[in-house]
Amino acid sequence: MIIPRNAHKSTIGGIILSGAIPVYIQPEINDKLGKQWVFRKKA
Repeated sequence: MIIPRNAHKSTIGGIILSGAIPVYIQPEINDKLGKQWVFRKKA
Protein backbone atom coordinates (compact mmCIF):
# COMPACT_ATOMS: atom_id res chain seq x y z
CA MET A 1 0.00 0.00 0.00
CA ILE A 2 1.37 3.41 -0.93
CA ILE A 3 1.05 6.04 1.81
CA PRO A 4 2.68 9.41 2.49
CA ARG A 5 5.58 9.45 4.92
CA ASN A 6 3.66 11.84 7.19
CA ALA A 7 0.63 9.53 7.57
CA HIS A 8 -0.76 9.16 11.10
CA LYS A 9 0.88 6.37 13.08
CA SER A 10 -2.46 4.62 13.63
CA THR A 11 -2.86 4.37 9.84
CA ILE A 12 0.59 2.85 9.49
CA GLY A 13 -0.08 0.48 12.40
CA GLY A 14 -3.37 -0.67 10.88
CA ILE A 15 -1.71 -1.35 7.54
CA ILE A 16 1.03 -3.41 9.20
CA LEU A 17 -1.45 -5.33 11.38
CA SER A 18 -3.51 -6.21 8.31
CA GLY A 19 -0.47 -7.89 6.79
CA ALA A 20 0.06 -5.31 4.05
CA ILE A 21 3.47 -3.74 3.52
CA PRO A 22 3.52 0.07 3.51
CA VAL A 23 5.52 1.83 0.79
CA TYR A 24 6.27 5.41 1.72
CA ILE A 25 6.30 8.41 -0.59
CA GLN A 26 7.63 11.85 0.26
CA PRO A 27 4.90 14.53 0.20
CA GLU A 28 5.62 17.81 -1.57
CA ILE A 29 4.93 21.32 -0.28
CA ASN A 30 1.98 22.99 -2.00
CA ASP A 31 2.96 26.65 -2.39
CA LYS A 32 -0.65 27.89 -2.51
CA LEU A 33 -1.69 26.07 0.66
CA GLY A 34 1.67 26.17 2.42
CA LYS A 35 1.15 22.56 3.46
CA GLN A 36 2.48 19.17 2.52
CA TRP A 37 0.62 17.63 -0.38
CA VAL A 38 0.80 14.13 -1.84
CA PHE A 39 -0.87 14.49 -5.21
CA ARG A 40 0.66 16.19 -8.25
CA LYS A 41 -1.17 17.98 -11.02
CA LYS A 42 -0.96 16.32 -14.41
CA ALA A 43 0.83 18.42 -17.01
